[in-house]
Amino acid sequence: MKPLRLAYVCSNPSYSLSSKAGYAIHIKSLLEAFSKRGANISVFMPQHIRKVNTAMADQIPKPHRLRQYFPKMIWSTAKDIRRIYQDIQFYSRVTKTLESEPVDIIYERLDYLGSRLPKMLDMNKYKYVVEIHAPLDEEQTLFNGDSLLAKQLLLNVKRSLFAAHSIVTVSDYMKQWLLKSGVSGEKICVSHNAVDINMFERSTQESPNVVNIGFVGSMAPWHRVDVLFKAFIEIYQKHPIHLTIAGPISADILKMQDLERLVNDKAISLLGSIKHEDIPSVLSRLSIGVMPGSNMYGSPIKIFEYGAAGLAVIAASTPAIREIITDGVDGILIESGNSHQLKNALEKLICDSELRKALSSNLNDKVCKNYTWAKTAQTILGHILKNEEV
Repeated sequence: MKPLRLAYVCSNPSYSLSSKAGYAIHIKSLLEAFSKRGANISVFMPQHIRKVNTAMADQIPKPHRLRQYFPKMIWSTAKDIRRIYQDIQFYSRVTKTLESEPVDIIYERLDYLGSRLPKMLDMNKYKYVVEIHAPLDEEQTLFNGDSLLAKQLLLNVKRSLFAAHSIVTVSDYMKQWLLKSGVSGEKICVSHNAVDINMFERSTQESPNVVNIGFVGSMAPWHRVDVLFKAFIEIYQKHPIHLTIAGPISADILKMQDLERLVNDKAISLLGSIKHEDIPSVLSRLSIGVMPGSNMYGSPIKIFEYGAAGLAVIAASTPAIREIITDGVDGILIESGNSHQLKNALEKLICDSELRKALSSNLNDKVCKNYTWAKTAQTILGHILKNEEV
């Protein structure tokens, strides 16, 4: 069987493979797994292809310069218009390259603007695969506000979904959203996020004097790291515990009462932003990994990394996370952002080392068996190629 030629396309101009964010980890890990299965990959991202002529887009004032003078809806619309012009330039370059350098699979991480490729290429020549991580109408409103173009952009997204031969998503919750949008269930492949288990060694030895608790990730509002700080502050005087936070600290978090004192007392360590390759070292020093909040649809990579590292996990009980963790079996689930439930769960694990060991062992076994990038690539390629040899 000849090697697959796969073009990976992502039009978001803010995305970079050098980022420390979860999206970059997902993209790099998935492409590496595809490559190990024999795919020859070309990457098309605005920051990773040769410079595109952006003169047309540059003629439009950058939205942040206008924001203070116009209502939020107008600012959001201006931002969308600028992105549309950037997309025109980007997709023109991608199309020109693909017409001269044919591939077997076009694999596109869909943006909230939708894709122009179905309009610009004869999709009968390719297996066109769309990857979608969130309800893009909700994500657009969350990140960009209400735009006058919102309905048209959502229509573009649906056209892209209907044009795709296969659709990859990260949770059953997202599958239901796709079905409600009119997408055929036969197109949909659910493949949760995953972890490179070779990066991690399961932690089997705990500090005899202190229980180490941690969170790794961004301070996005839906992660509710403020709730973790609140719960820790309420209980730290009663137990020998330490809290480690690895990720950029937001200004709101830094203003929290007692935080500075606890950092000075070395009860809390704020590591700031770290490289992804340094995460295993950080997690190896922890006993409990916490995900205090999440959105309804996300499949957080940190959950799988906590599991691979052998941590006992407390996580938000969202539909997508419940697909991974069974409460009381391989983790403890709490209402997203509920400080009282988080405090109780922490105290339960702090006081019961045998429970920590049982939950961590069960999750480690599940993650290592079911949620590796190699398995993810196999699942996705198997769905794309159906009865062909993978």
